[in-house]
Amino acid sequence: MELRVNILHRDTSYWGADANEFRPERWQDPNLQPKWEYLPFGGGMRNCPAHQMTVTLLAYIITRLVREFEAIENRDPILEFVDEYTFSTRSRNGVKIALRPCRIRFPFANGMDPK
Repeated sequence: MELRVNILHRDTSYWGADANEFRPERWQDPNLQPKWEYLPFGGGMRNCPAHQMTVTLLAYIITRLVREFEAIENRDPILEFVDEYTFSTRSRNGVKIALRPCRIRFPFANGMDPK
């Protein structure tokens, strides 16, 4: 038995006719409450053992980006997201951005900057 998660995540009976469209605003719908329809880390007893570590690491990275940079600028002339399926889904065009450093330095709560 095989579970094709990339197909599950594009199920039009749950996600709607535009399930193949890249629409991040989809997650703002309060009526959308996926349970077994969305499994980014697997589910049940065989879910990813690094799930919590990954979520924590992403929160840390986003926090550091927000502290260090005032803007993220798109540098890709192609604005649409073009899927490429490998081990996971990624952009075929890669990520072409520029980060504009903050002019204001935010002090750390403990007074120690890791730099």
